[in-house]
Amino acid sequence: MKNRWMVPGILLAAFLLKLYYIFHFTTWQQSLNFDMAAYWNGAMQKALGQPFSLDQFAIFPPFFMYFLGTFIQWPMKLGFGAHILPMVIVFNVLLQCLSAYIVYLVLHKITGRQLMAWAGLIFYIFSYTSLYFNALVLPDNMAVSVLVMITGLVFLFELNGFVVFCVGFLLGVIVSAKPLFVGFLPVFIWRVLSSSKTKVLFKAFILMAALSIVPLWTVMENYHNSHGEIIGLSVNGGVNFFEGWGQCGKINSQGKAGSYWVYSPGAMDEPSWKPFNTVEPIYHQGYFYKLGIDAILKNPIVLVKKMLWFKKLFFGDLAPTLSQEPLWYCRVMPMIQYMLYGMLLGAGVLFVLPLNFKDYQVIRFLWLLLLSLVFTVYCLGMPERRYLYYIEFGIVILFFAAVDKIVELHKIYKKEILIYLLVIFSIFVCVPCAYKMLVR
Repeated sequence: MKNRWMVPGILLAAFLLKLYYIFHFTTWQQSLNFDMAAYWNGAMQKALGQPFSLDQFAIFPPFFMYFLGTFIQWPMKLGFGAHILPMVIVFNVLLQCLSAYIVYLVLHKITGRQLMAWAGLIFYIFSYTSLYFNALVLPDNMAVSVLVMITGLVFLFELNGFVVFCVGFLLGVIVSAKPLFVGFLPVFIWRVLSSSKTKVLFKAFILMAALSIVPLWTVMENYHNSHGEIIGLSVNGGVNFFEGWGQCGKINSQGKAGSYWVYSPGAMDEPSWKPFNTVEPIYHQGYFYKLGIDAILKNPIVLVKKMLWFKKLFFGDLAPTLSQEPLWYCRVMPMIQYMLYGMLLGAGVLFVLPLNFKDYQVIRFLWLLLLSLVFTVYCLGMPERRYLYYIEFGIVILFFAAVDKIVELHKIYKKEILIYLLVIFSIFVCVPCAYKMLVR
């Protein structure tokens, strides 16, 4: 009976504690700045019935503003306008708690051990990264939570026509909210189709049809609301590409679309990067993509140098900046960063231990998700710590699955495990030192 109430108890306690922390120990009332201000203003314009407002598509992908504008529309009509921001934060925390439950279910399925599943659940649900983002009005909260839920769908349920439709539809939602997530699509499509022994073509049709619903609607809405200025899901993909590969500290756009500026957190510690001024609107992506390609052709060595930037996936600053970090956070954050780095290295022991077929499917899928994120971020040219949040759930599952296999097989594979752990310890210590020497 105690075990039966353990997981609901953890979820409820985490939900209440996260809300208490956010509302009592952070400056959540002042969080509507930088990126959050742009999303919030765009959503408010949508809620107020002004679909053609430039705020909805000037800098960021508009889908989240459409969603948030619809979400806050009804509370405004019912007279709860002063409480909209707390309601959005509660929604963020609720989604993250639900996604943490999926992490628990997947870990329990892989390991068959309550203890490992509980440990993974507690670690993920109380992750400071999720707590940090839950206090912000960003599409990352919704997109990451739904990404975890889709992972649960493809491994916890039989992939019949209905489940495949749900997977495709939700994939369309997260790609519309975060176009960067398009890099995950091949992994999910491969998983759905490779697990289908019958009716593969039928399921492929359902998956692709469902996947197209939300993106197609978003593309048409973007085109209509922008009077033909935006063609596609993204608005800032081109400017991010140019900022990363062209090594621009800040991009100032002053033209017919008004005055806007973009400054990537990844460039904050690069004082040599110079600002770039233009009269082209931020959403003219073709213009910025061309500038980025020209920068690569002019300086192809940057293709190699960017590989050193992957340190920022683990050790960069969380962004956008919010003055909510207490003193203890500043002291323990380096330890948290090294912990995730060590967990990922430790999860590699799964490559040297035997796995059953079902476990192998999940673990291979999660590694492919991680690799697809690395590839996508590399193509973008601007690795940042926040991007690791997108796949943090996978690192947690892989690590605790690895711990479970070590516990189960340590007597039989003692030598292999010891050698691997020694190698990993060497990498854990030596790689950061080598990086410091290379960037001098």
